[in-house]
Amino acid sequence: MDIERIILLVGVVVVVIIGRFNRKAGGIFGLVFTAAILAWGLSLYQNGGAVGILGKPLSVTGFLVFVGVFFVFNVISIWMGWRSSRSTPKAS
Repeated sequence: MDIERIILLVGVVVVVIIGRFNRKAGGIFGLVFTAAILAWGLSLYQNGGAVGILGKPLSVTGFLVFVGVFFVFNVISIWMGWRSSRSTPKAS
């Protein structure tokens, strides 16, 4: 297993763990992680490489759609965390 796969796996696990404890923080960390994956993937495509999922290479458009889905998921997660924190009464 190469280092990129290990970093991706660890990053996903960390995002999930953070999201379990705090949905808003998990969403924010997920956005940062997804942005890093976007930058890494675009640099791969720019240098003639490709990102693959389950052994199948994605086109640039496929990769952007895939990353876009995760951006939307993270924004929804942040919004839901923000909304639930507003509706939870604060202890005095």
